[in-house]
Amino acid sequence: MEKIIESTRNLLKNYKDYLFFPTALLLLFVFWQILKCFFPTAEAIQVELVATTLLVLFHAIYIKDDSAKHRNRPILNIELNFNEPDCHLTQAHAGITPGPHELIPAFFIRFRVKNTGRTTAKKVEVIVEKVSHNGSTVNTFVPLNLTWSLTEHKKFREYINIPQGMYRIVDFLKIMHPTKTARLSGKLGQMTNNPIAETHCRRFSEMSHGIGICATREPNNLSDILNAKNYKIYLTISSDNTTPSFARFRIDYNGKWIDDAAGMFKKSLKVKLEEYDTNKNKVFQIK
Repeated sequence: MEKIIESTRNLLKNYKDYLFFPTALLLLFVFWQILKCFFPTAEAIQVELVATTLLVLFHAIYIKDDSAKHRNRPILNIELNFNEPDCHLTQAHAGITPGPHELIPAFFIRFRVKNTGRTTAKKVEVIVEKVSHNGSTVNTFVPLNLTWSLTEHKKFREYINIPQGMYRIVDFLKIMHPTKTARLSGKLGQMTNNPIAETHCRRFSEMSHGIGICATREPNNLSDILNAKNYKIYLTISSDNTTPSFARFRIDYNGKWIDDAAGMFKKSLKVKLEEYDTNKNKVFQIK
């Protein structure tokens, strides 16, 4: 079914080619009939050849290039599964320097962005545009760029190239061990007259009972941390050389920590890709 839909889209988007050739042939035929009425055959042939050449140039300049760009464009799709390395339990470094620093167990939920097109997707970025809860937009939330996994240089944390037929993994959500995260928050709270410690104290306190969005930058209003509830998260996936796509995820988290990934993703945390499309109004509709 997906192949049929994609073929239909290609047909519709390449309609210029399919309309141009029969129209051009019809125009040339009519023009030839008119020329025969006013010119000798030899001269009519020369004029017809000039007209044909002009039509070919028109197609090459205004139609063919546009169609070729569409046929050879990158196509971005996303894939969510709960197997390693996409989703896994690891030890996360948390704390401040100088100050308390600990390794805290944390679950990371990630998804793949795949390029199924015919050329490299350039400067791909994934943005969480908005979050909703119980059918209402969370007004305190500010748009955030997600982080590309396994990238160290700041240059590649927001934007990355994805070659044809390849995929890259995006860090999406993280959940940290509640007790150990709360304990770290308490240690930071004991550091008086330290604004950085105070900020991180509040952040880890919220993370001890919430879900963190893996943003490249952590907003001071802590809008990247969601309480243990049911949410819908709306994403935009775009690049310099392709049409943006949009995704809607549903997140259900009851706040209970389970030490193994299978149990966590089955009983405590559920993440579902509800919709993925190039129609933003369709995907971003609050339901």
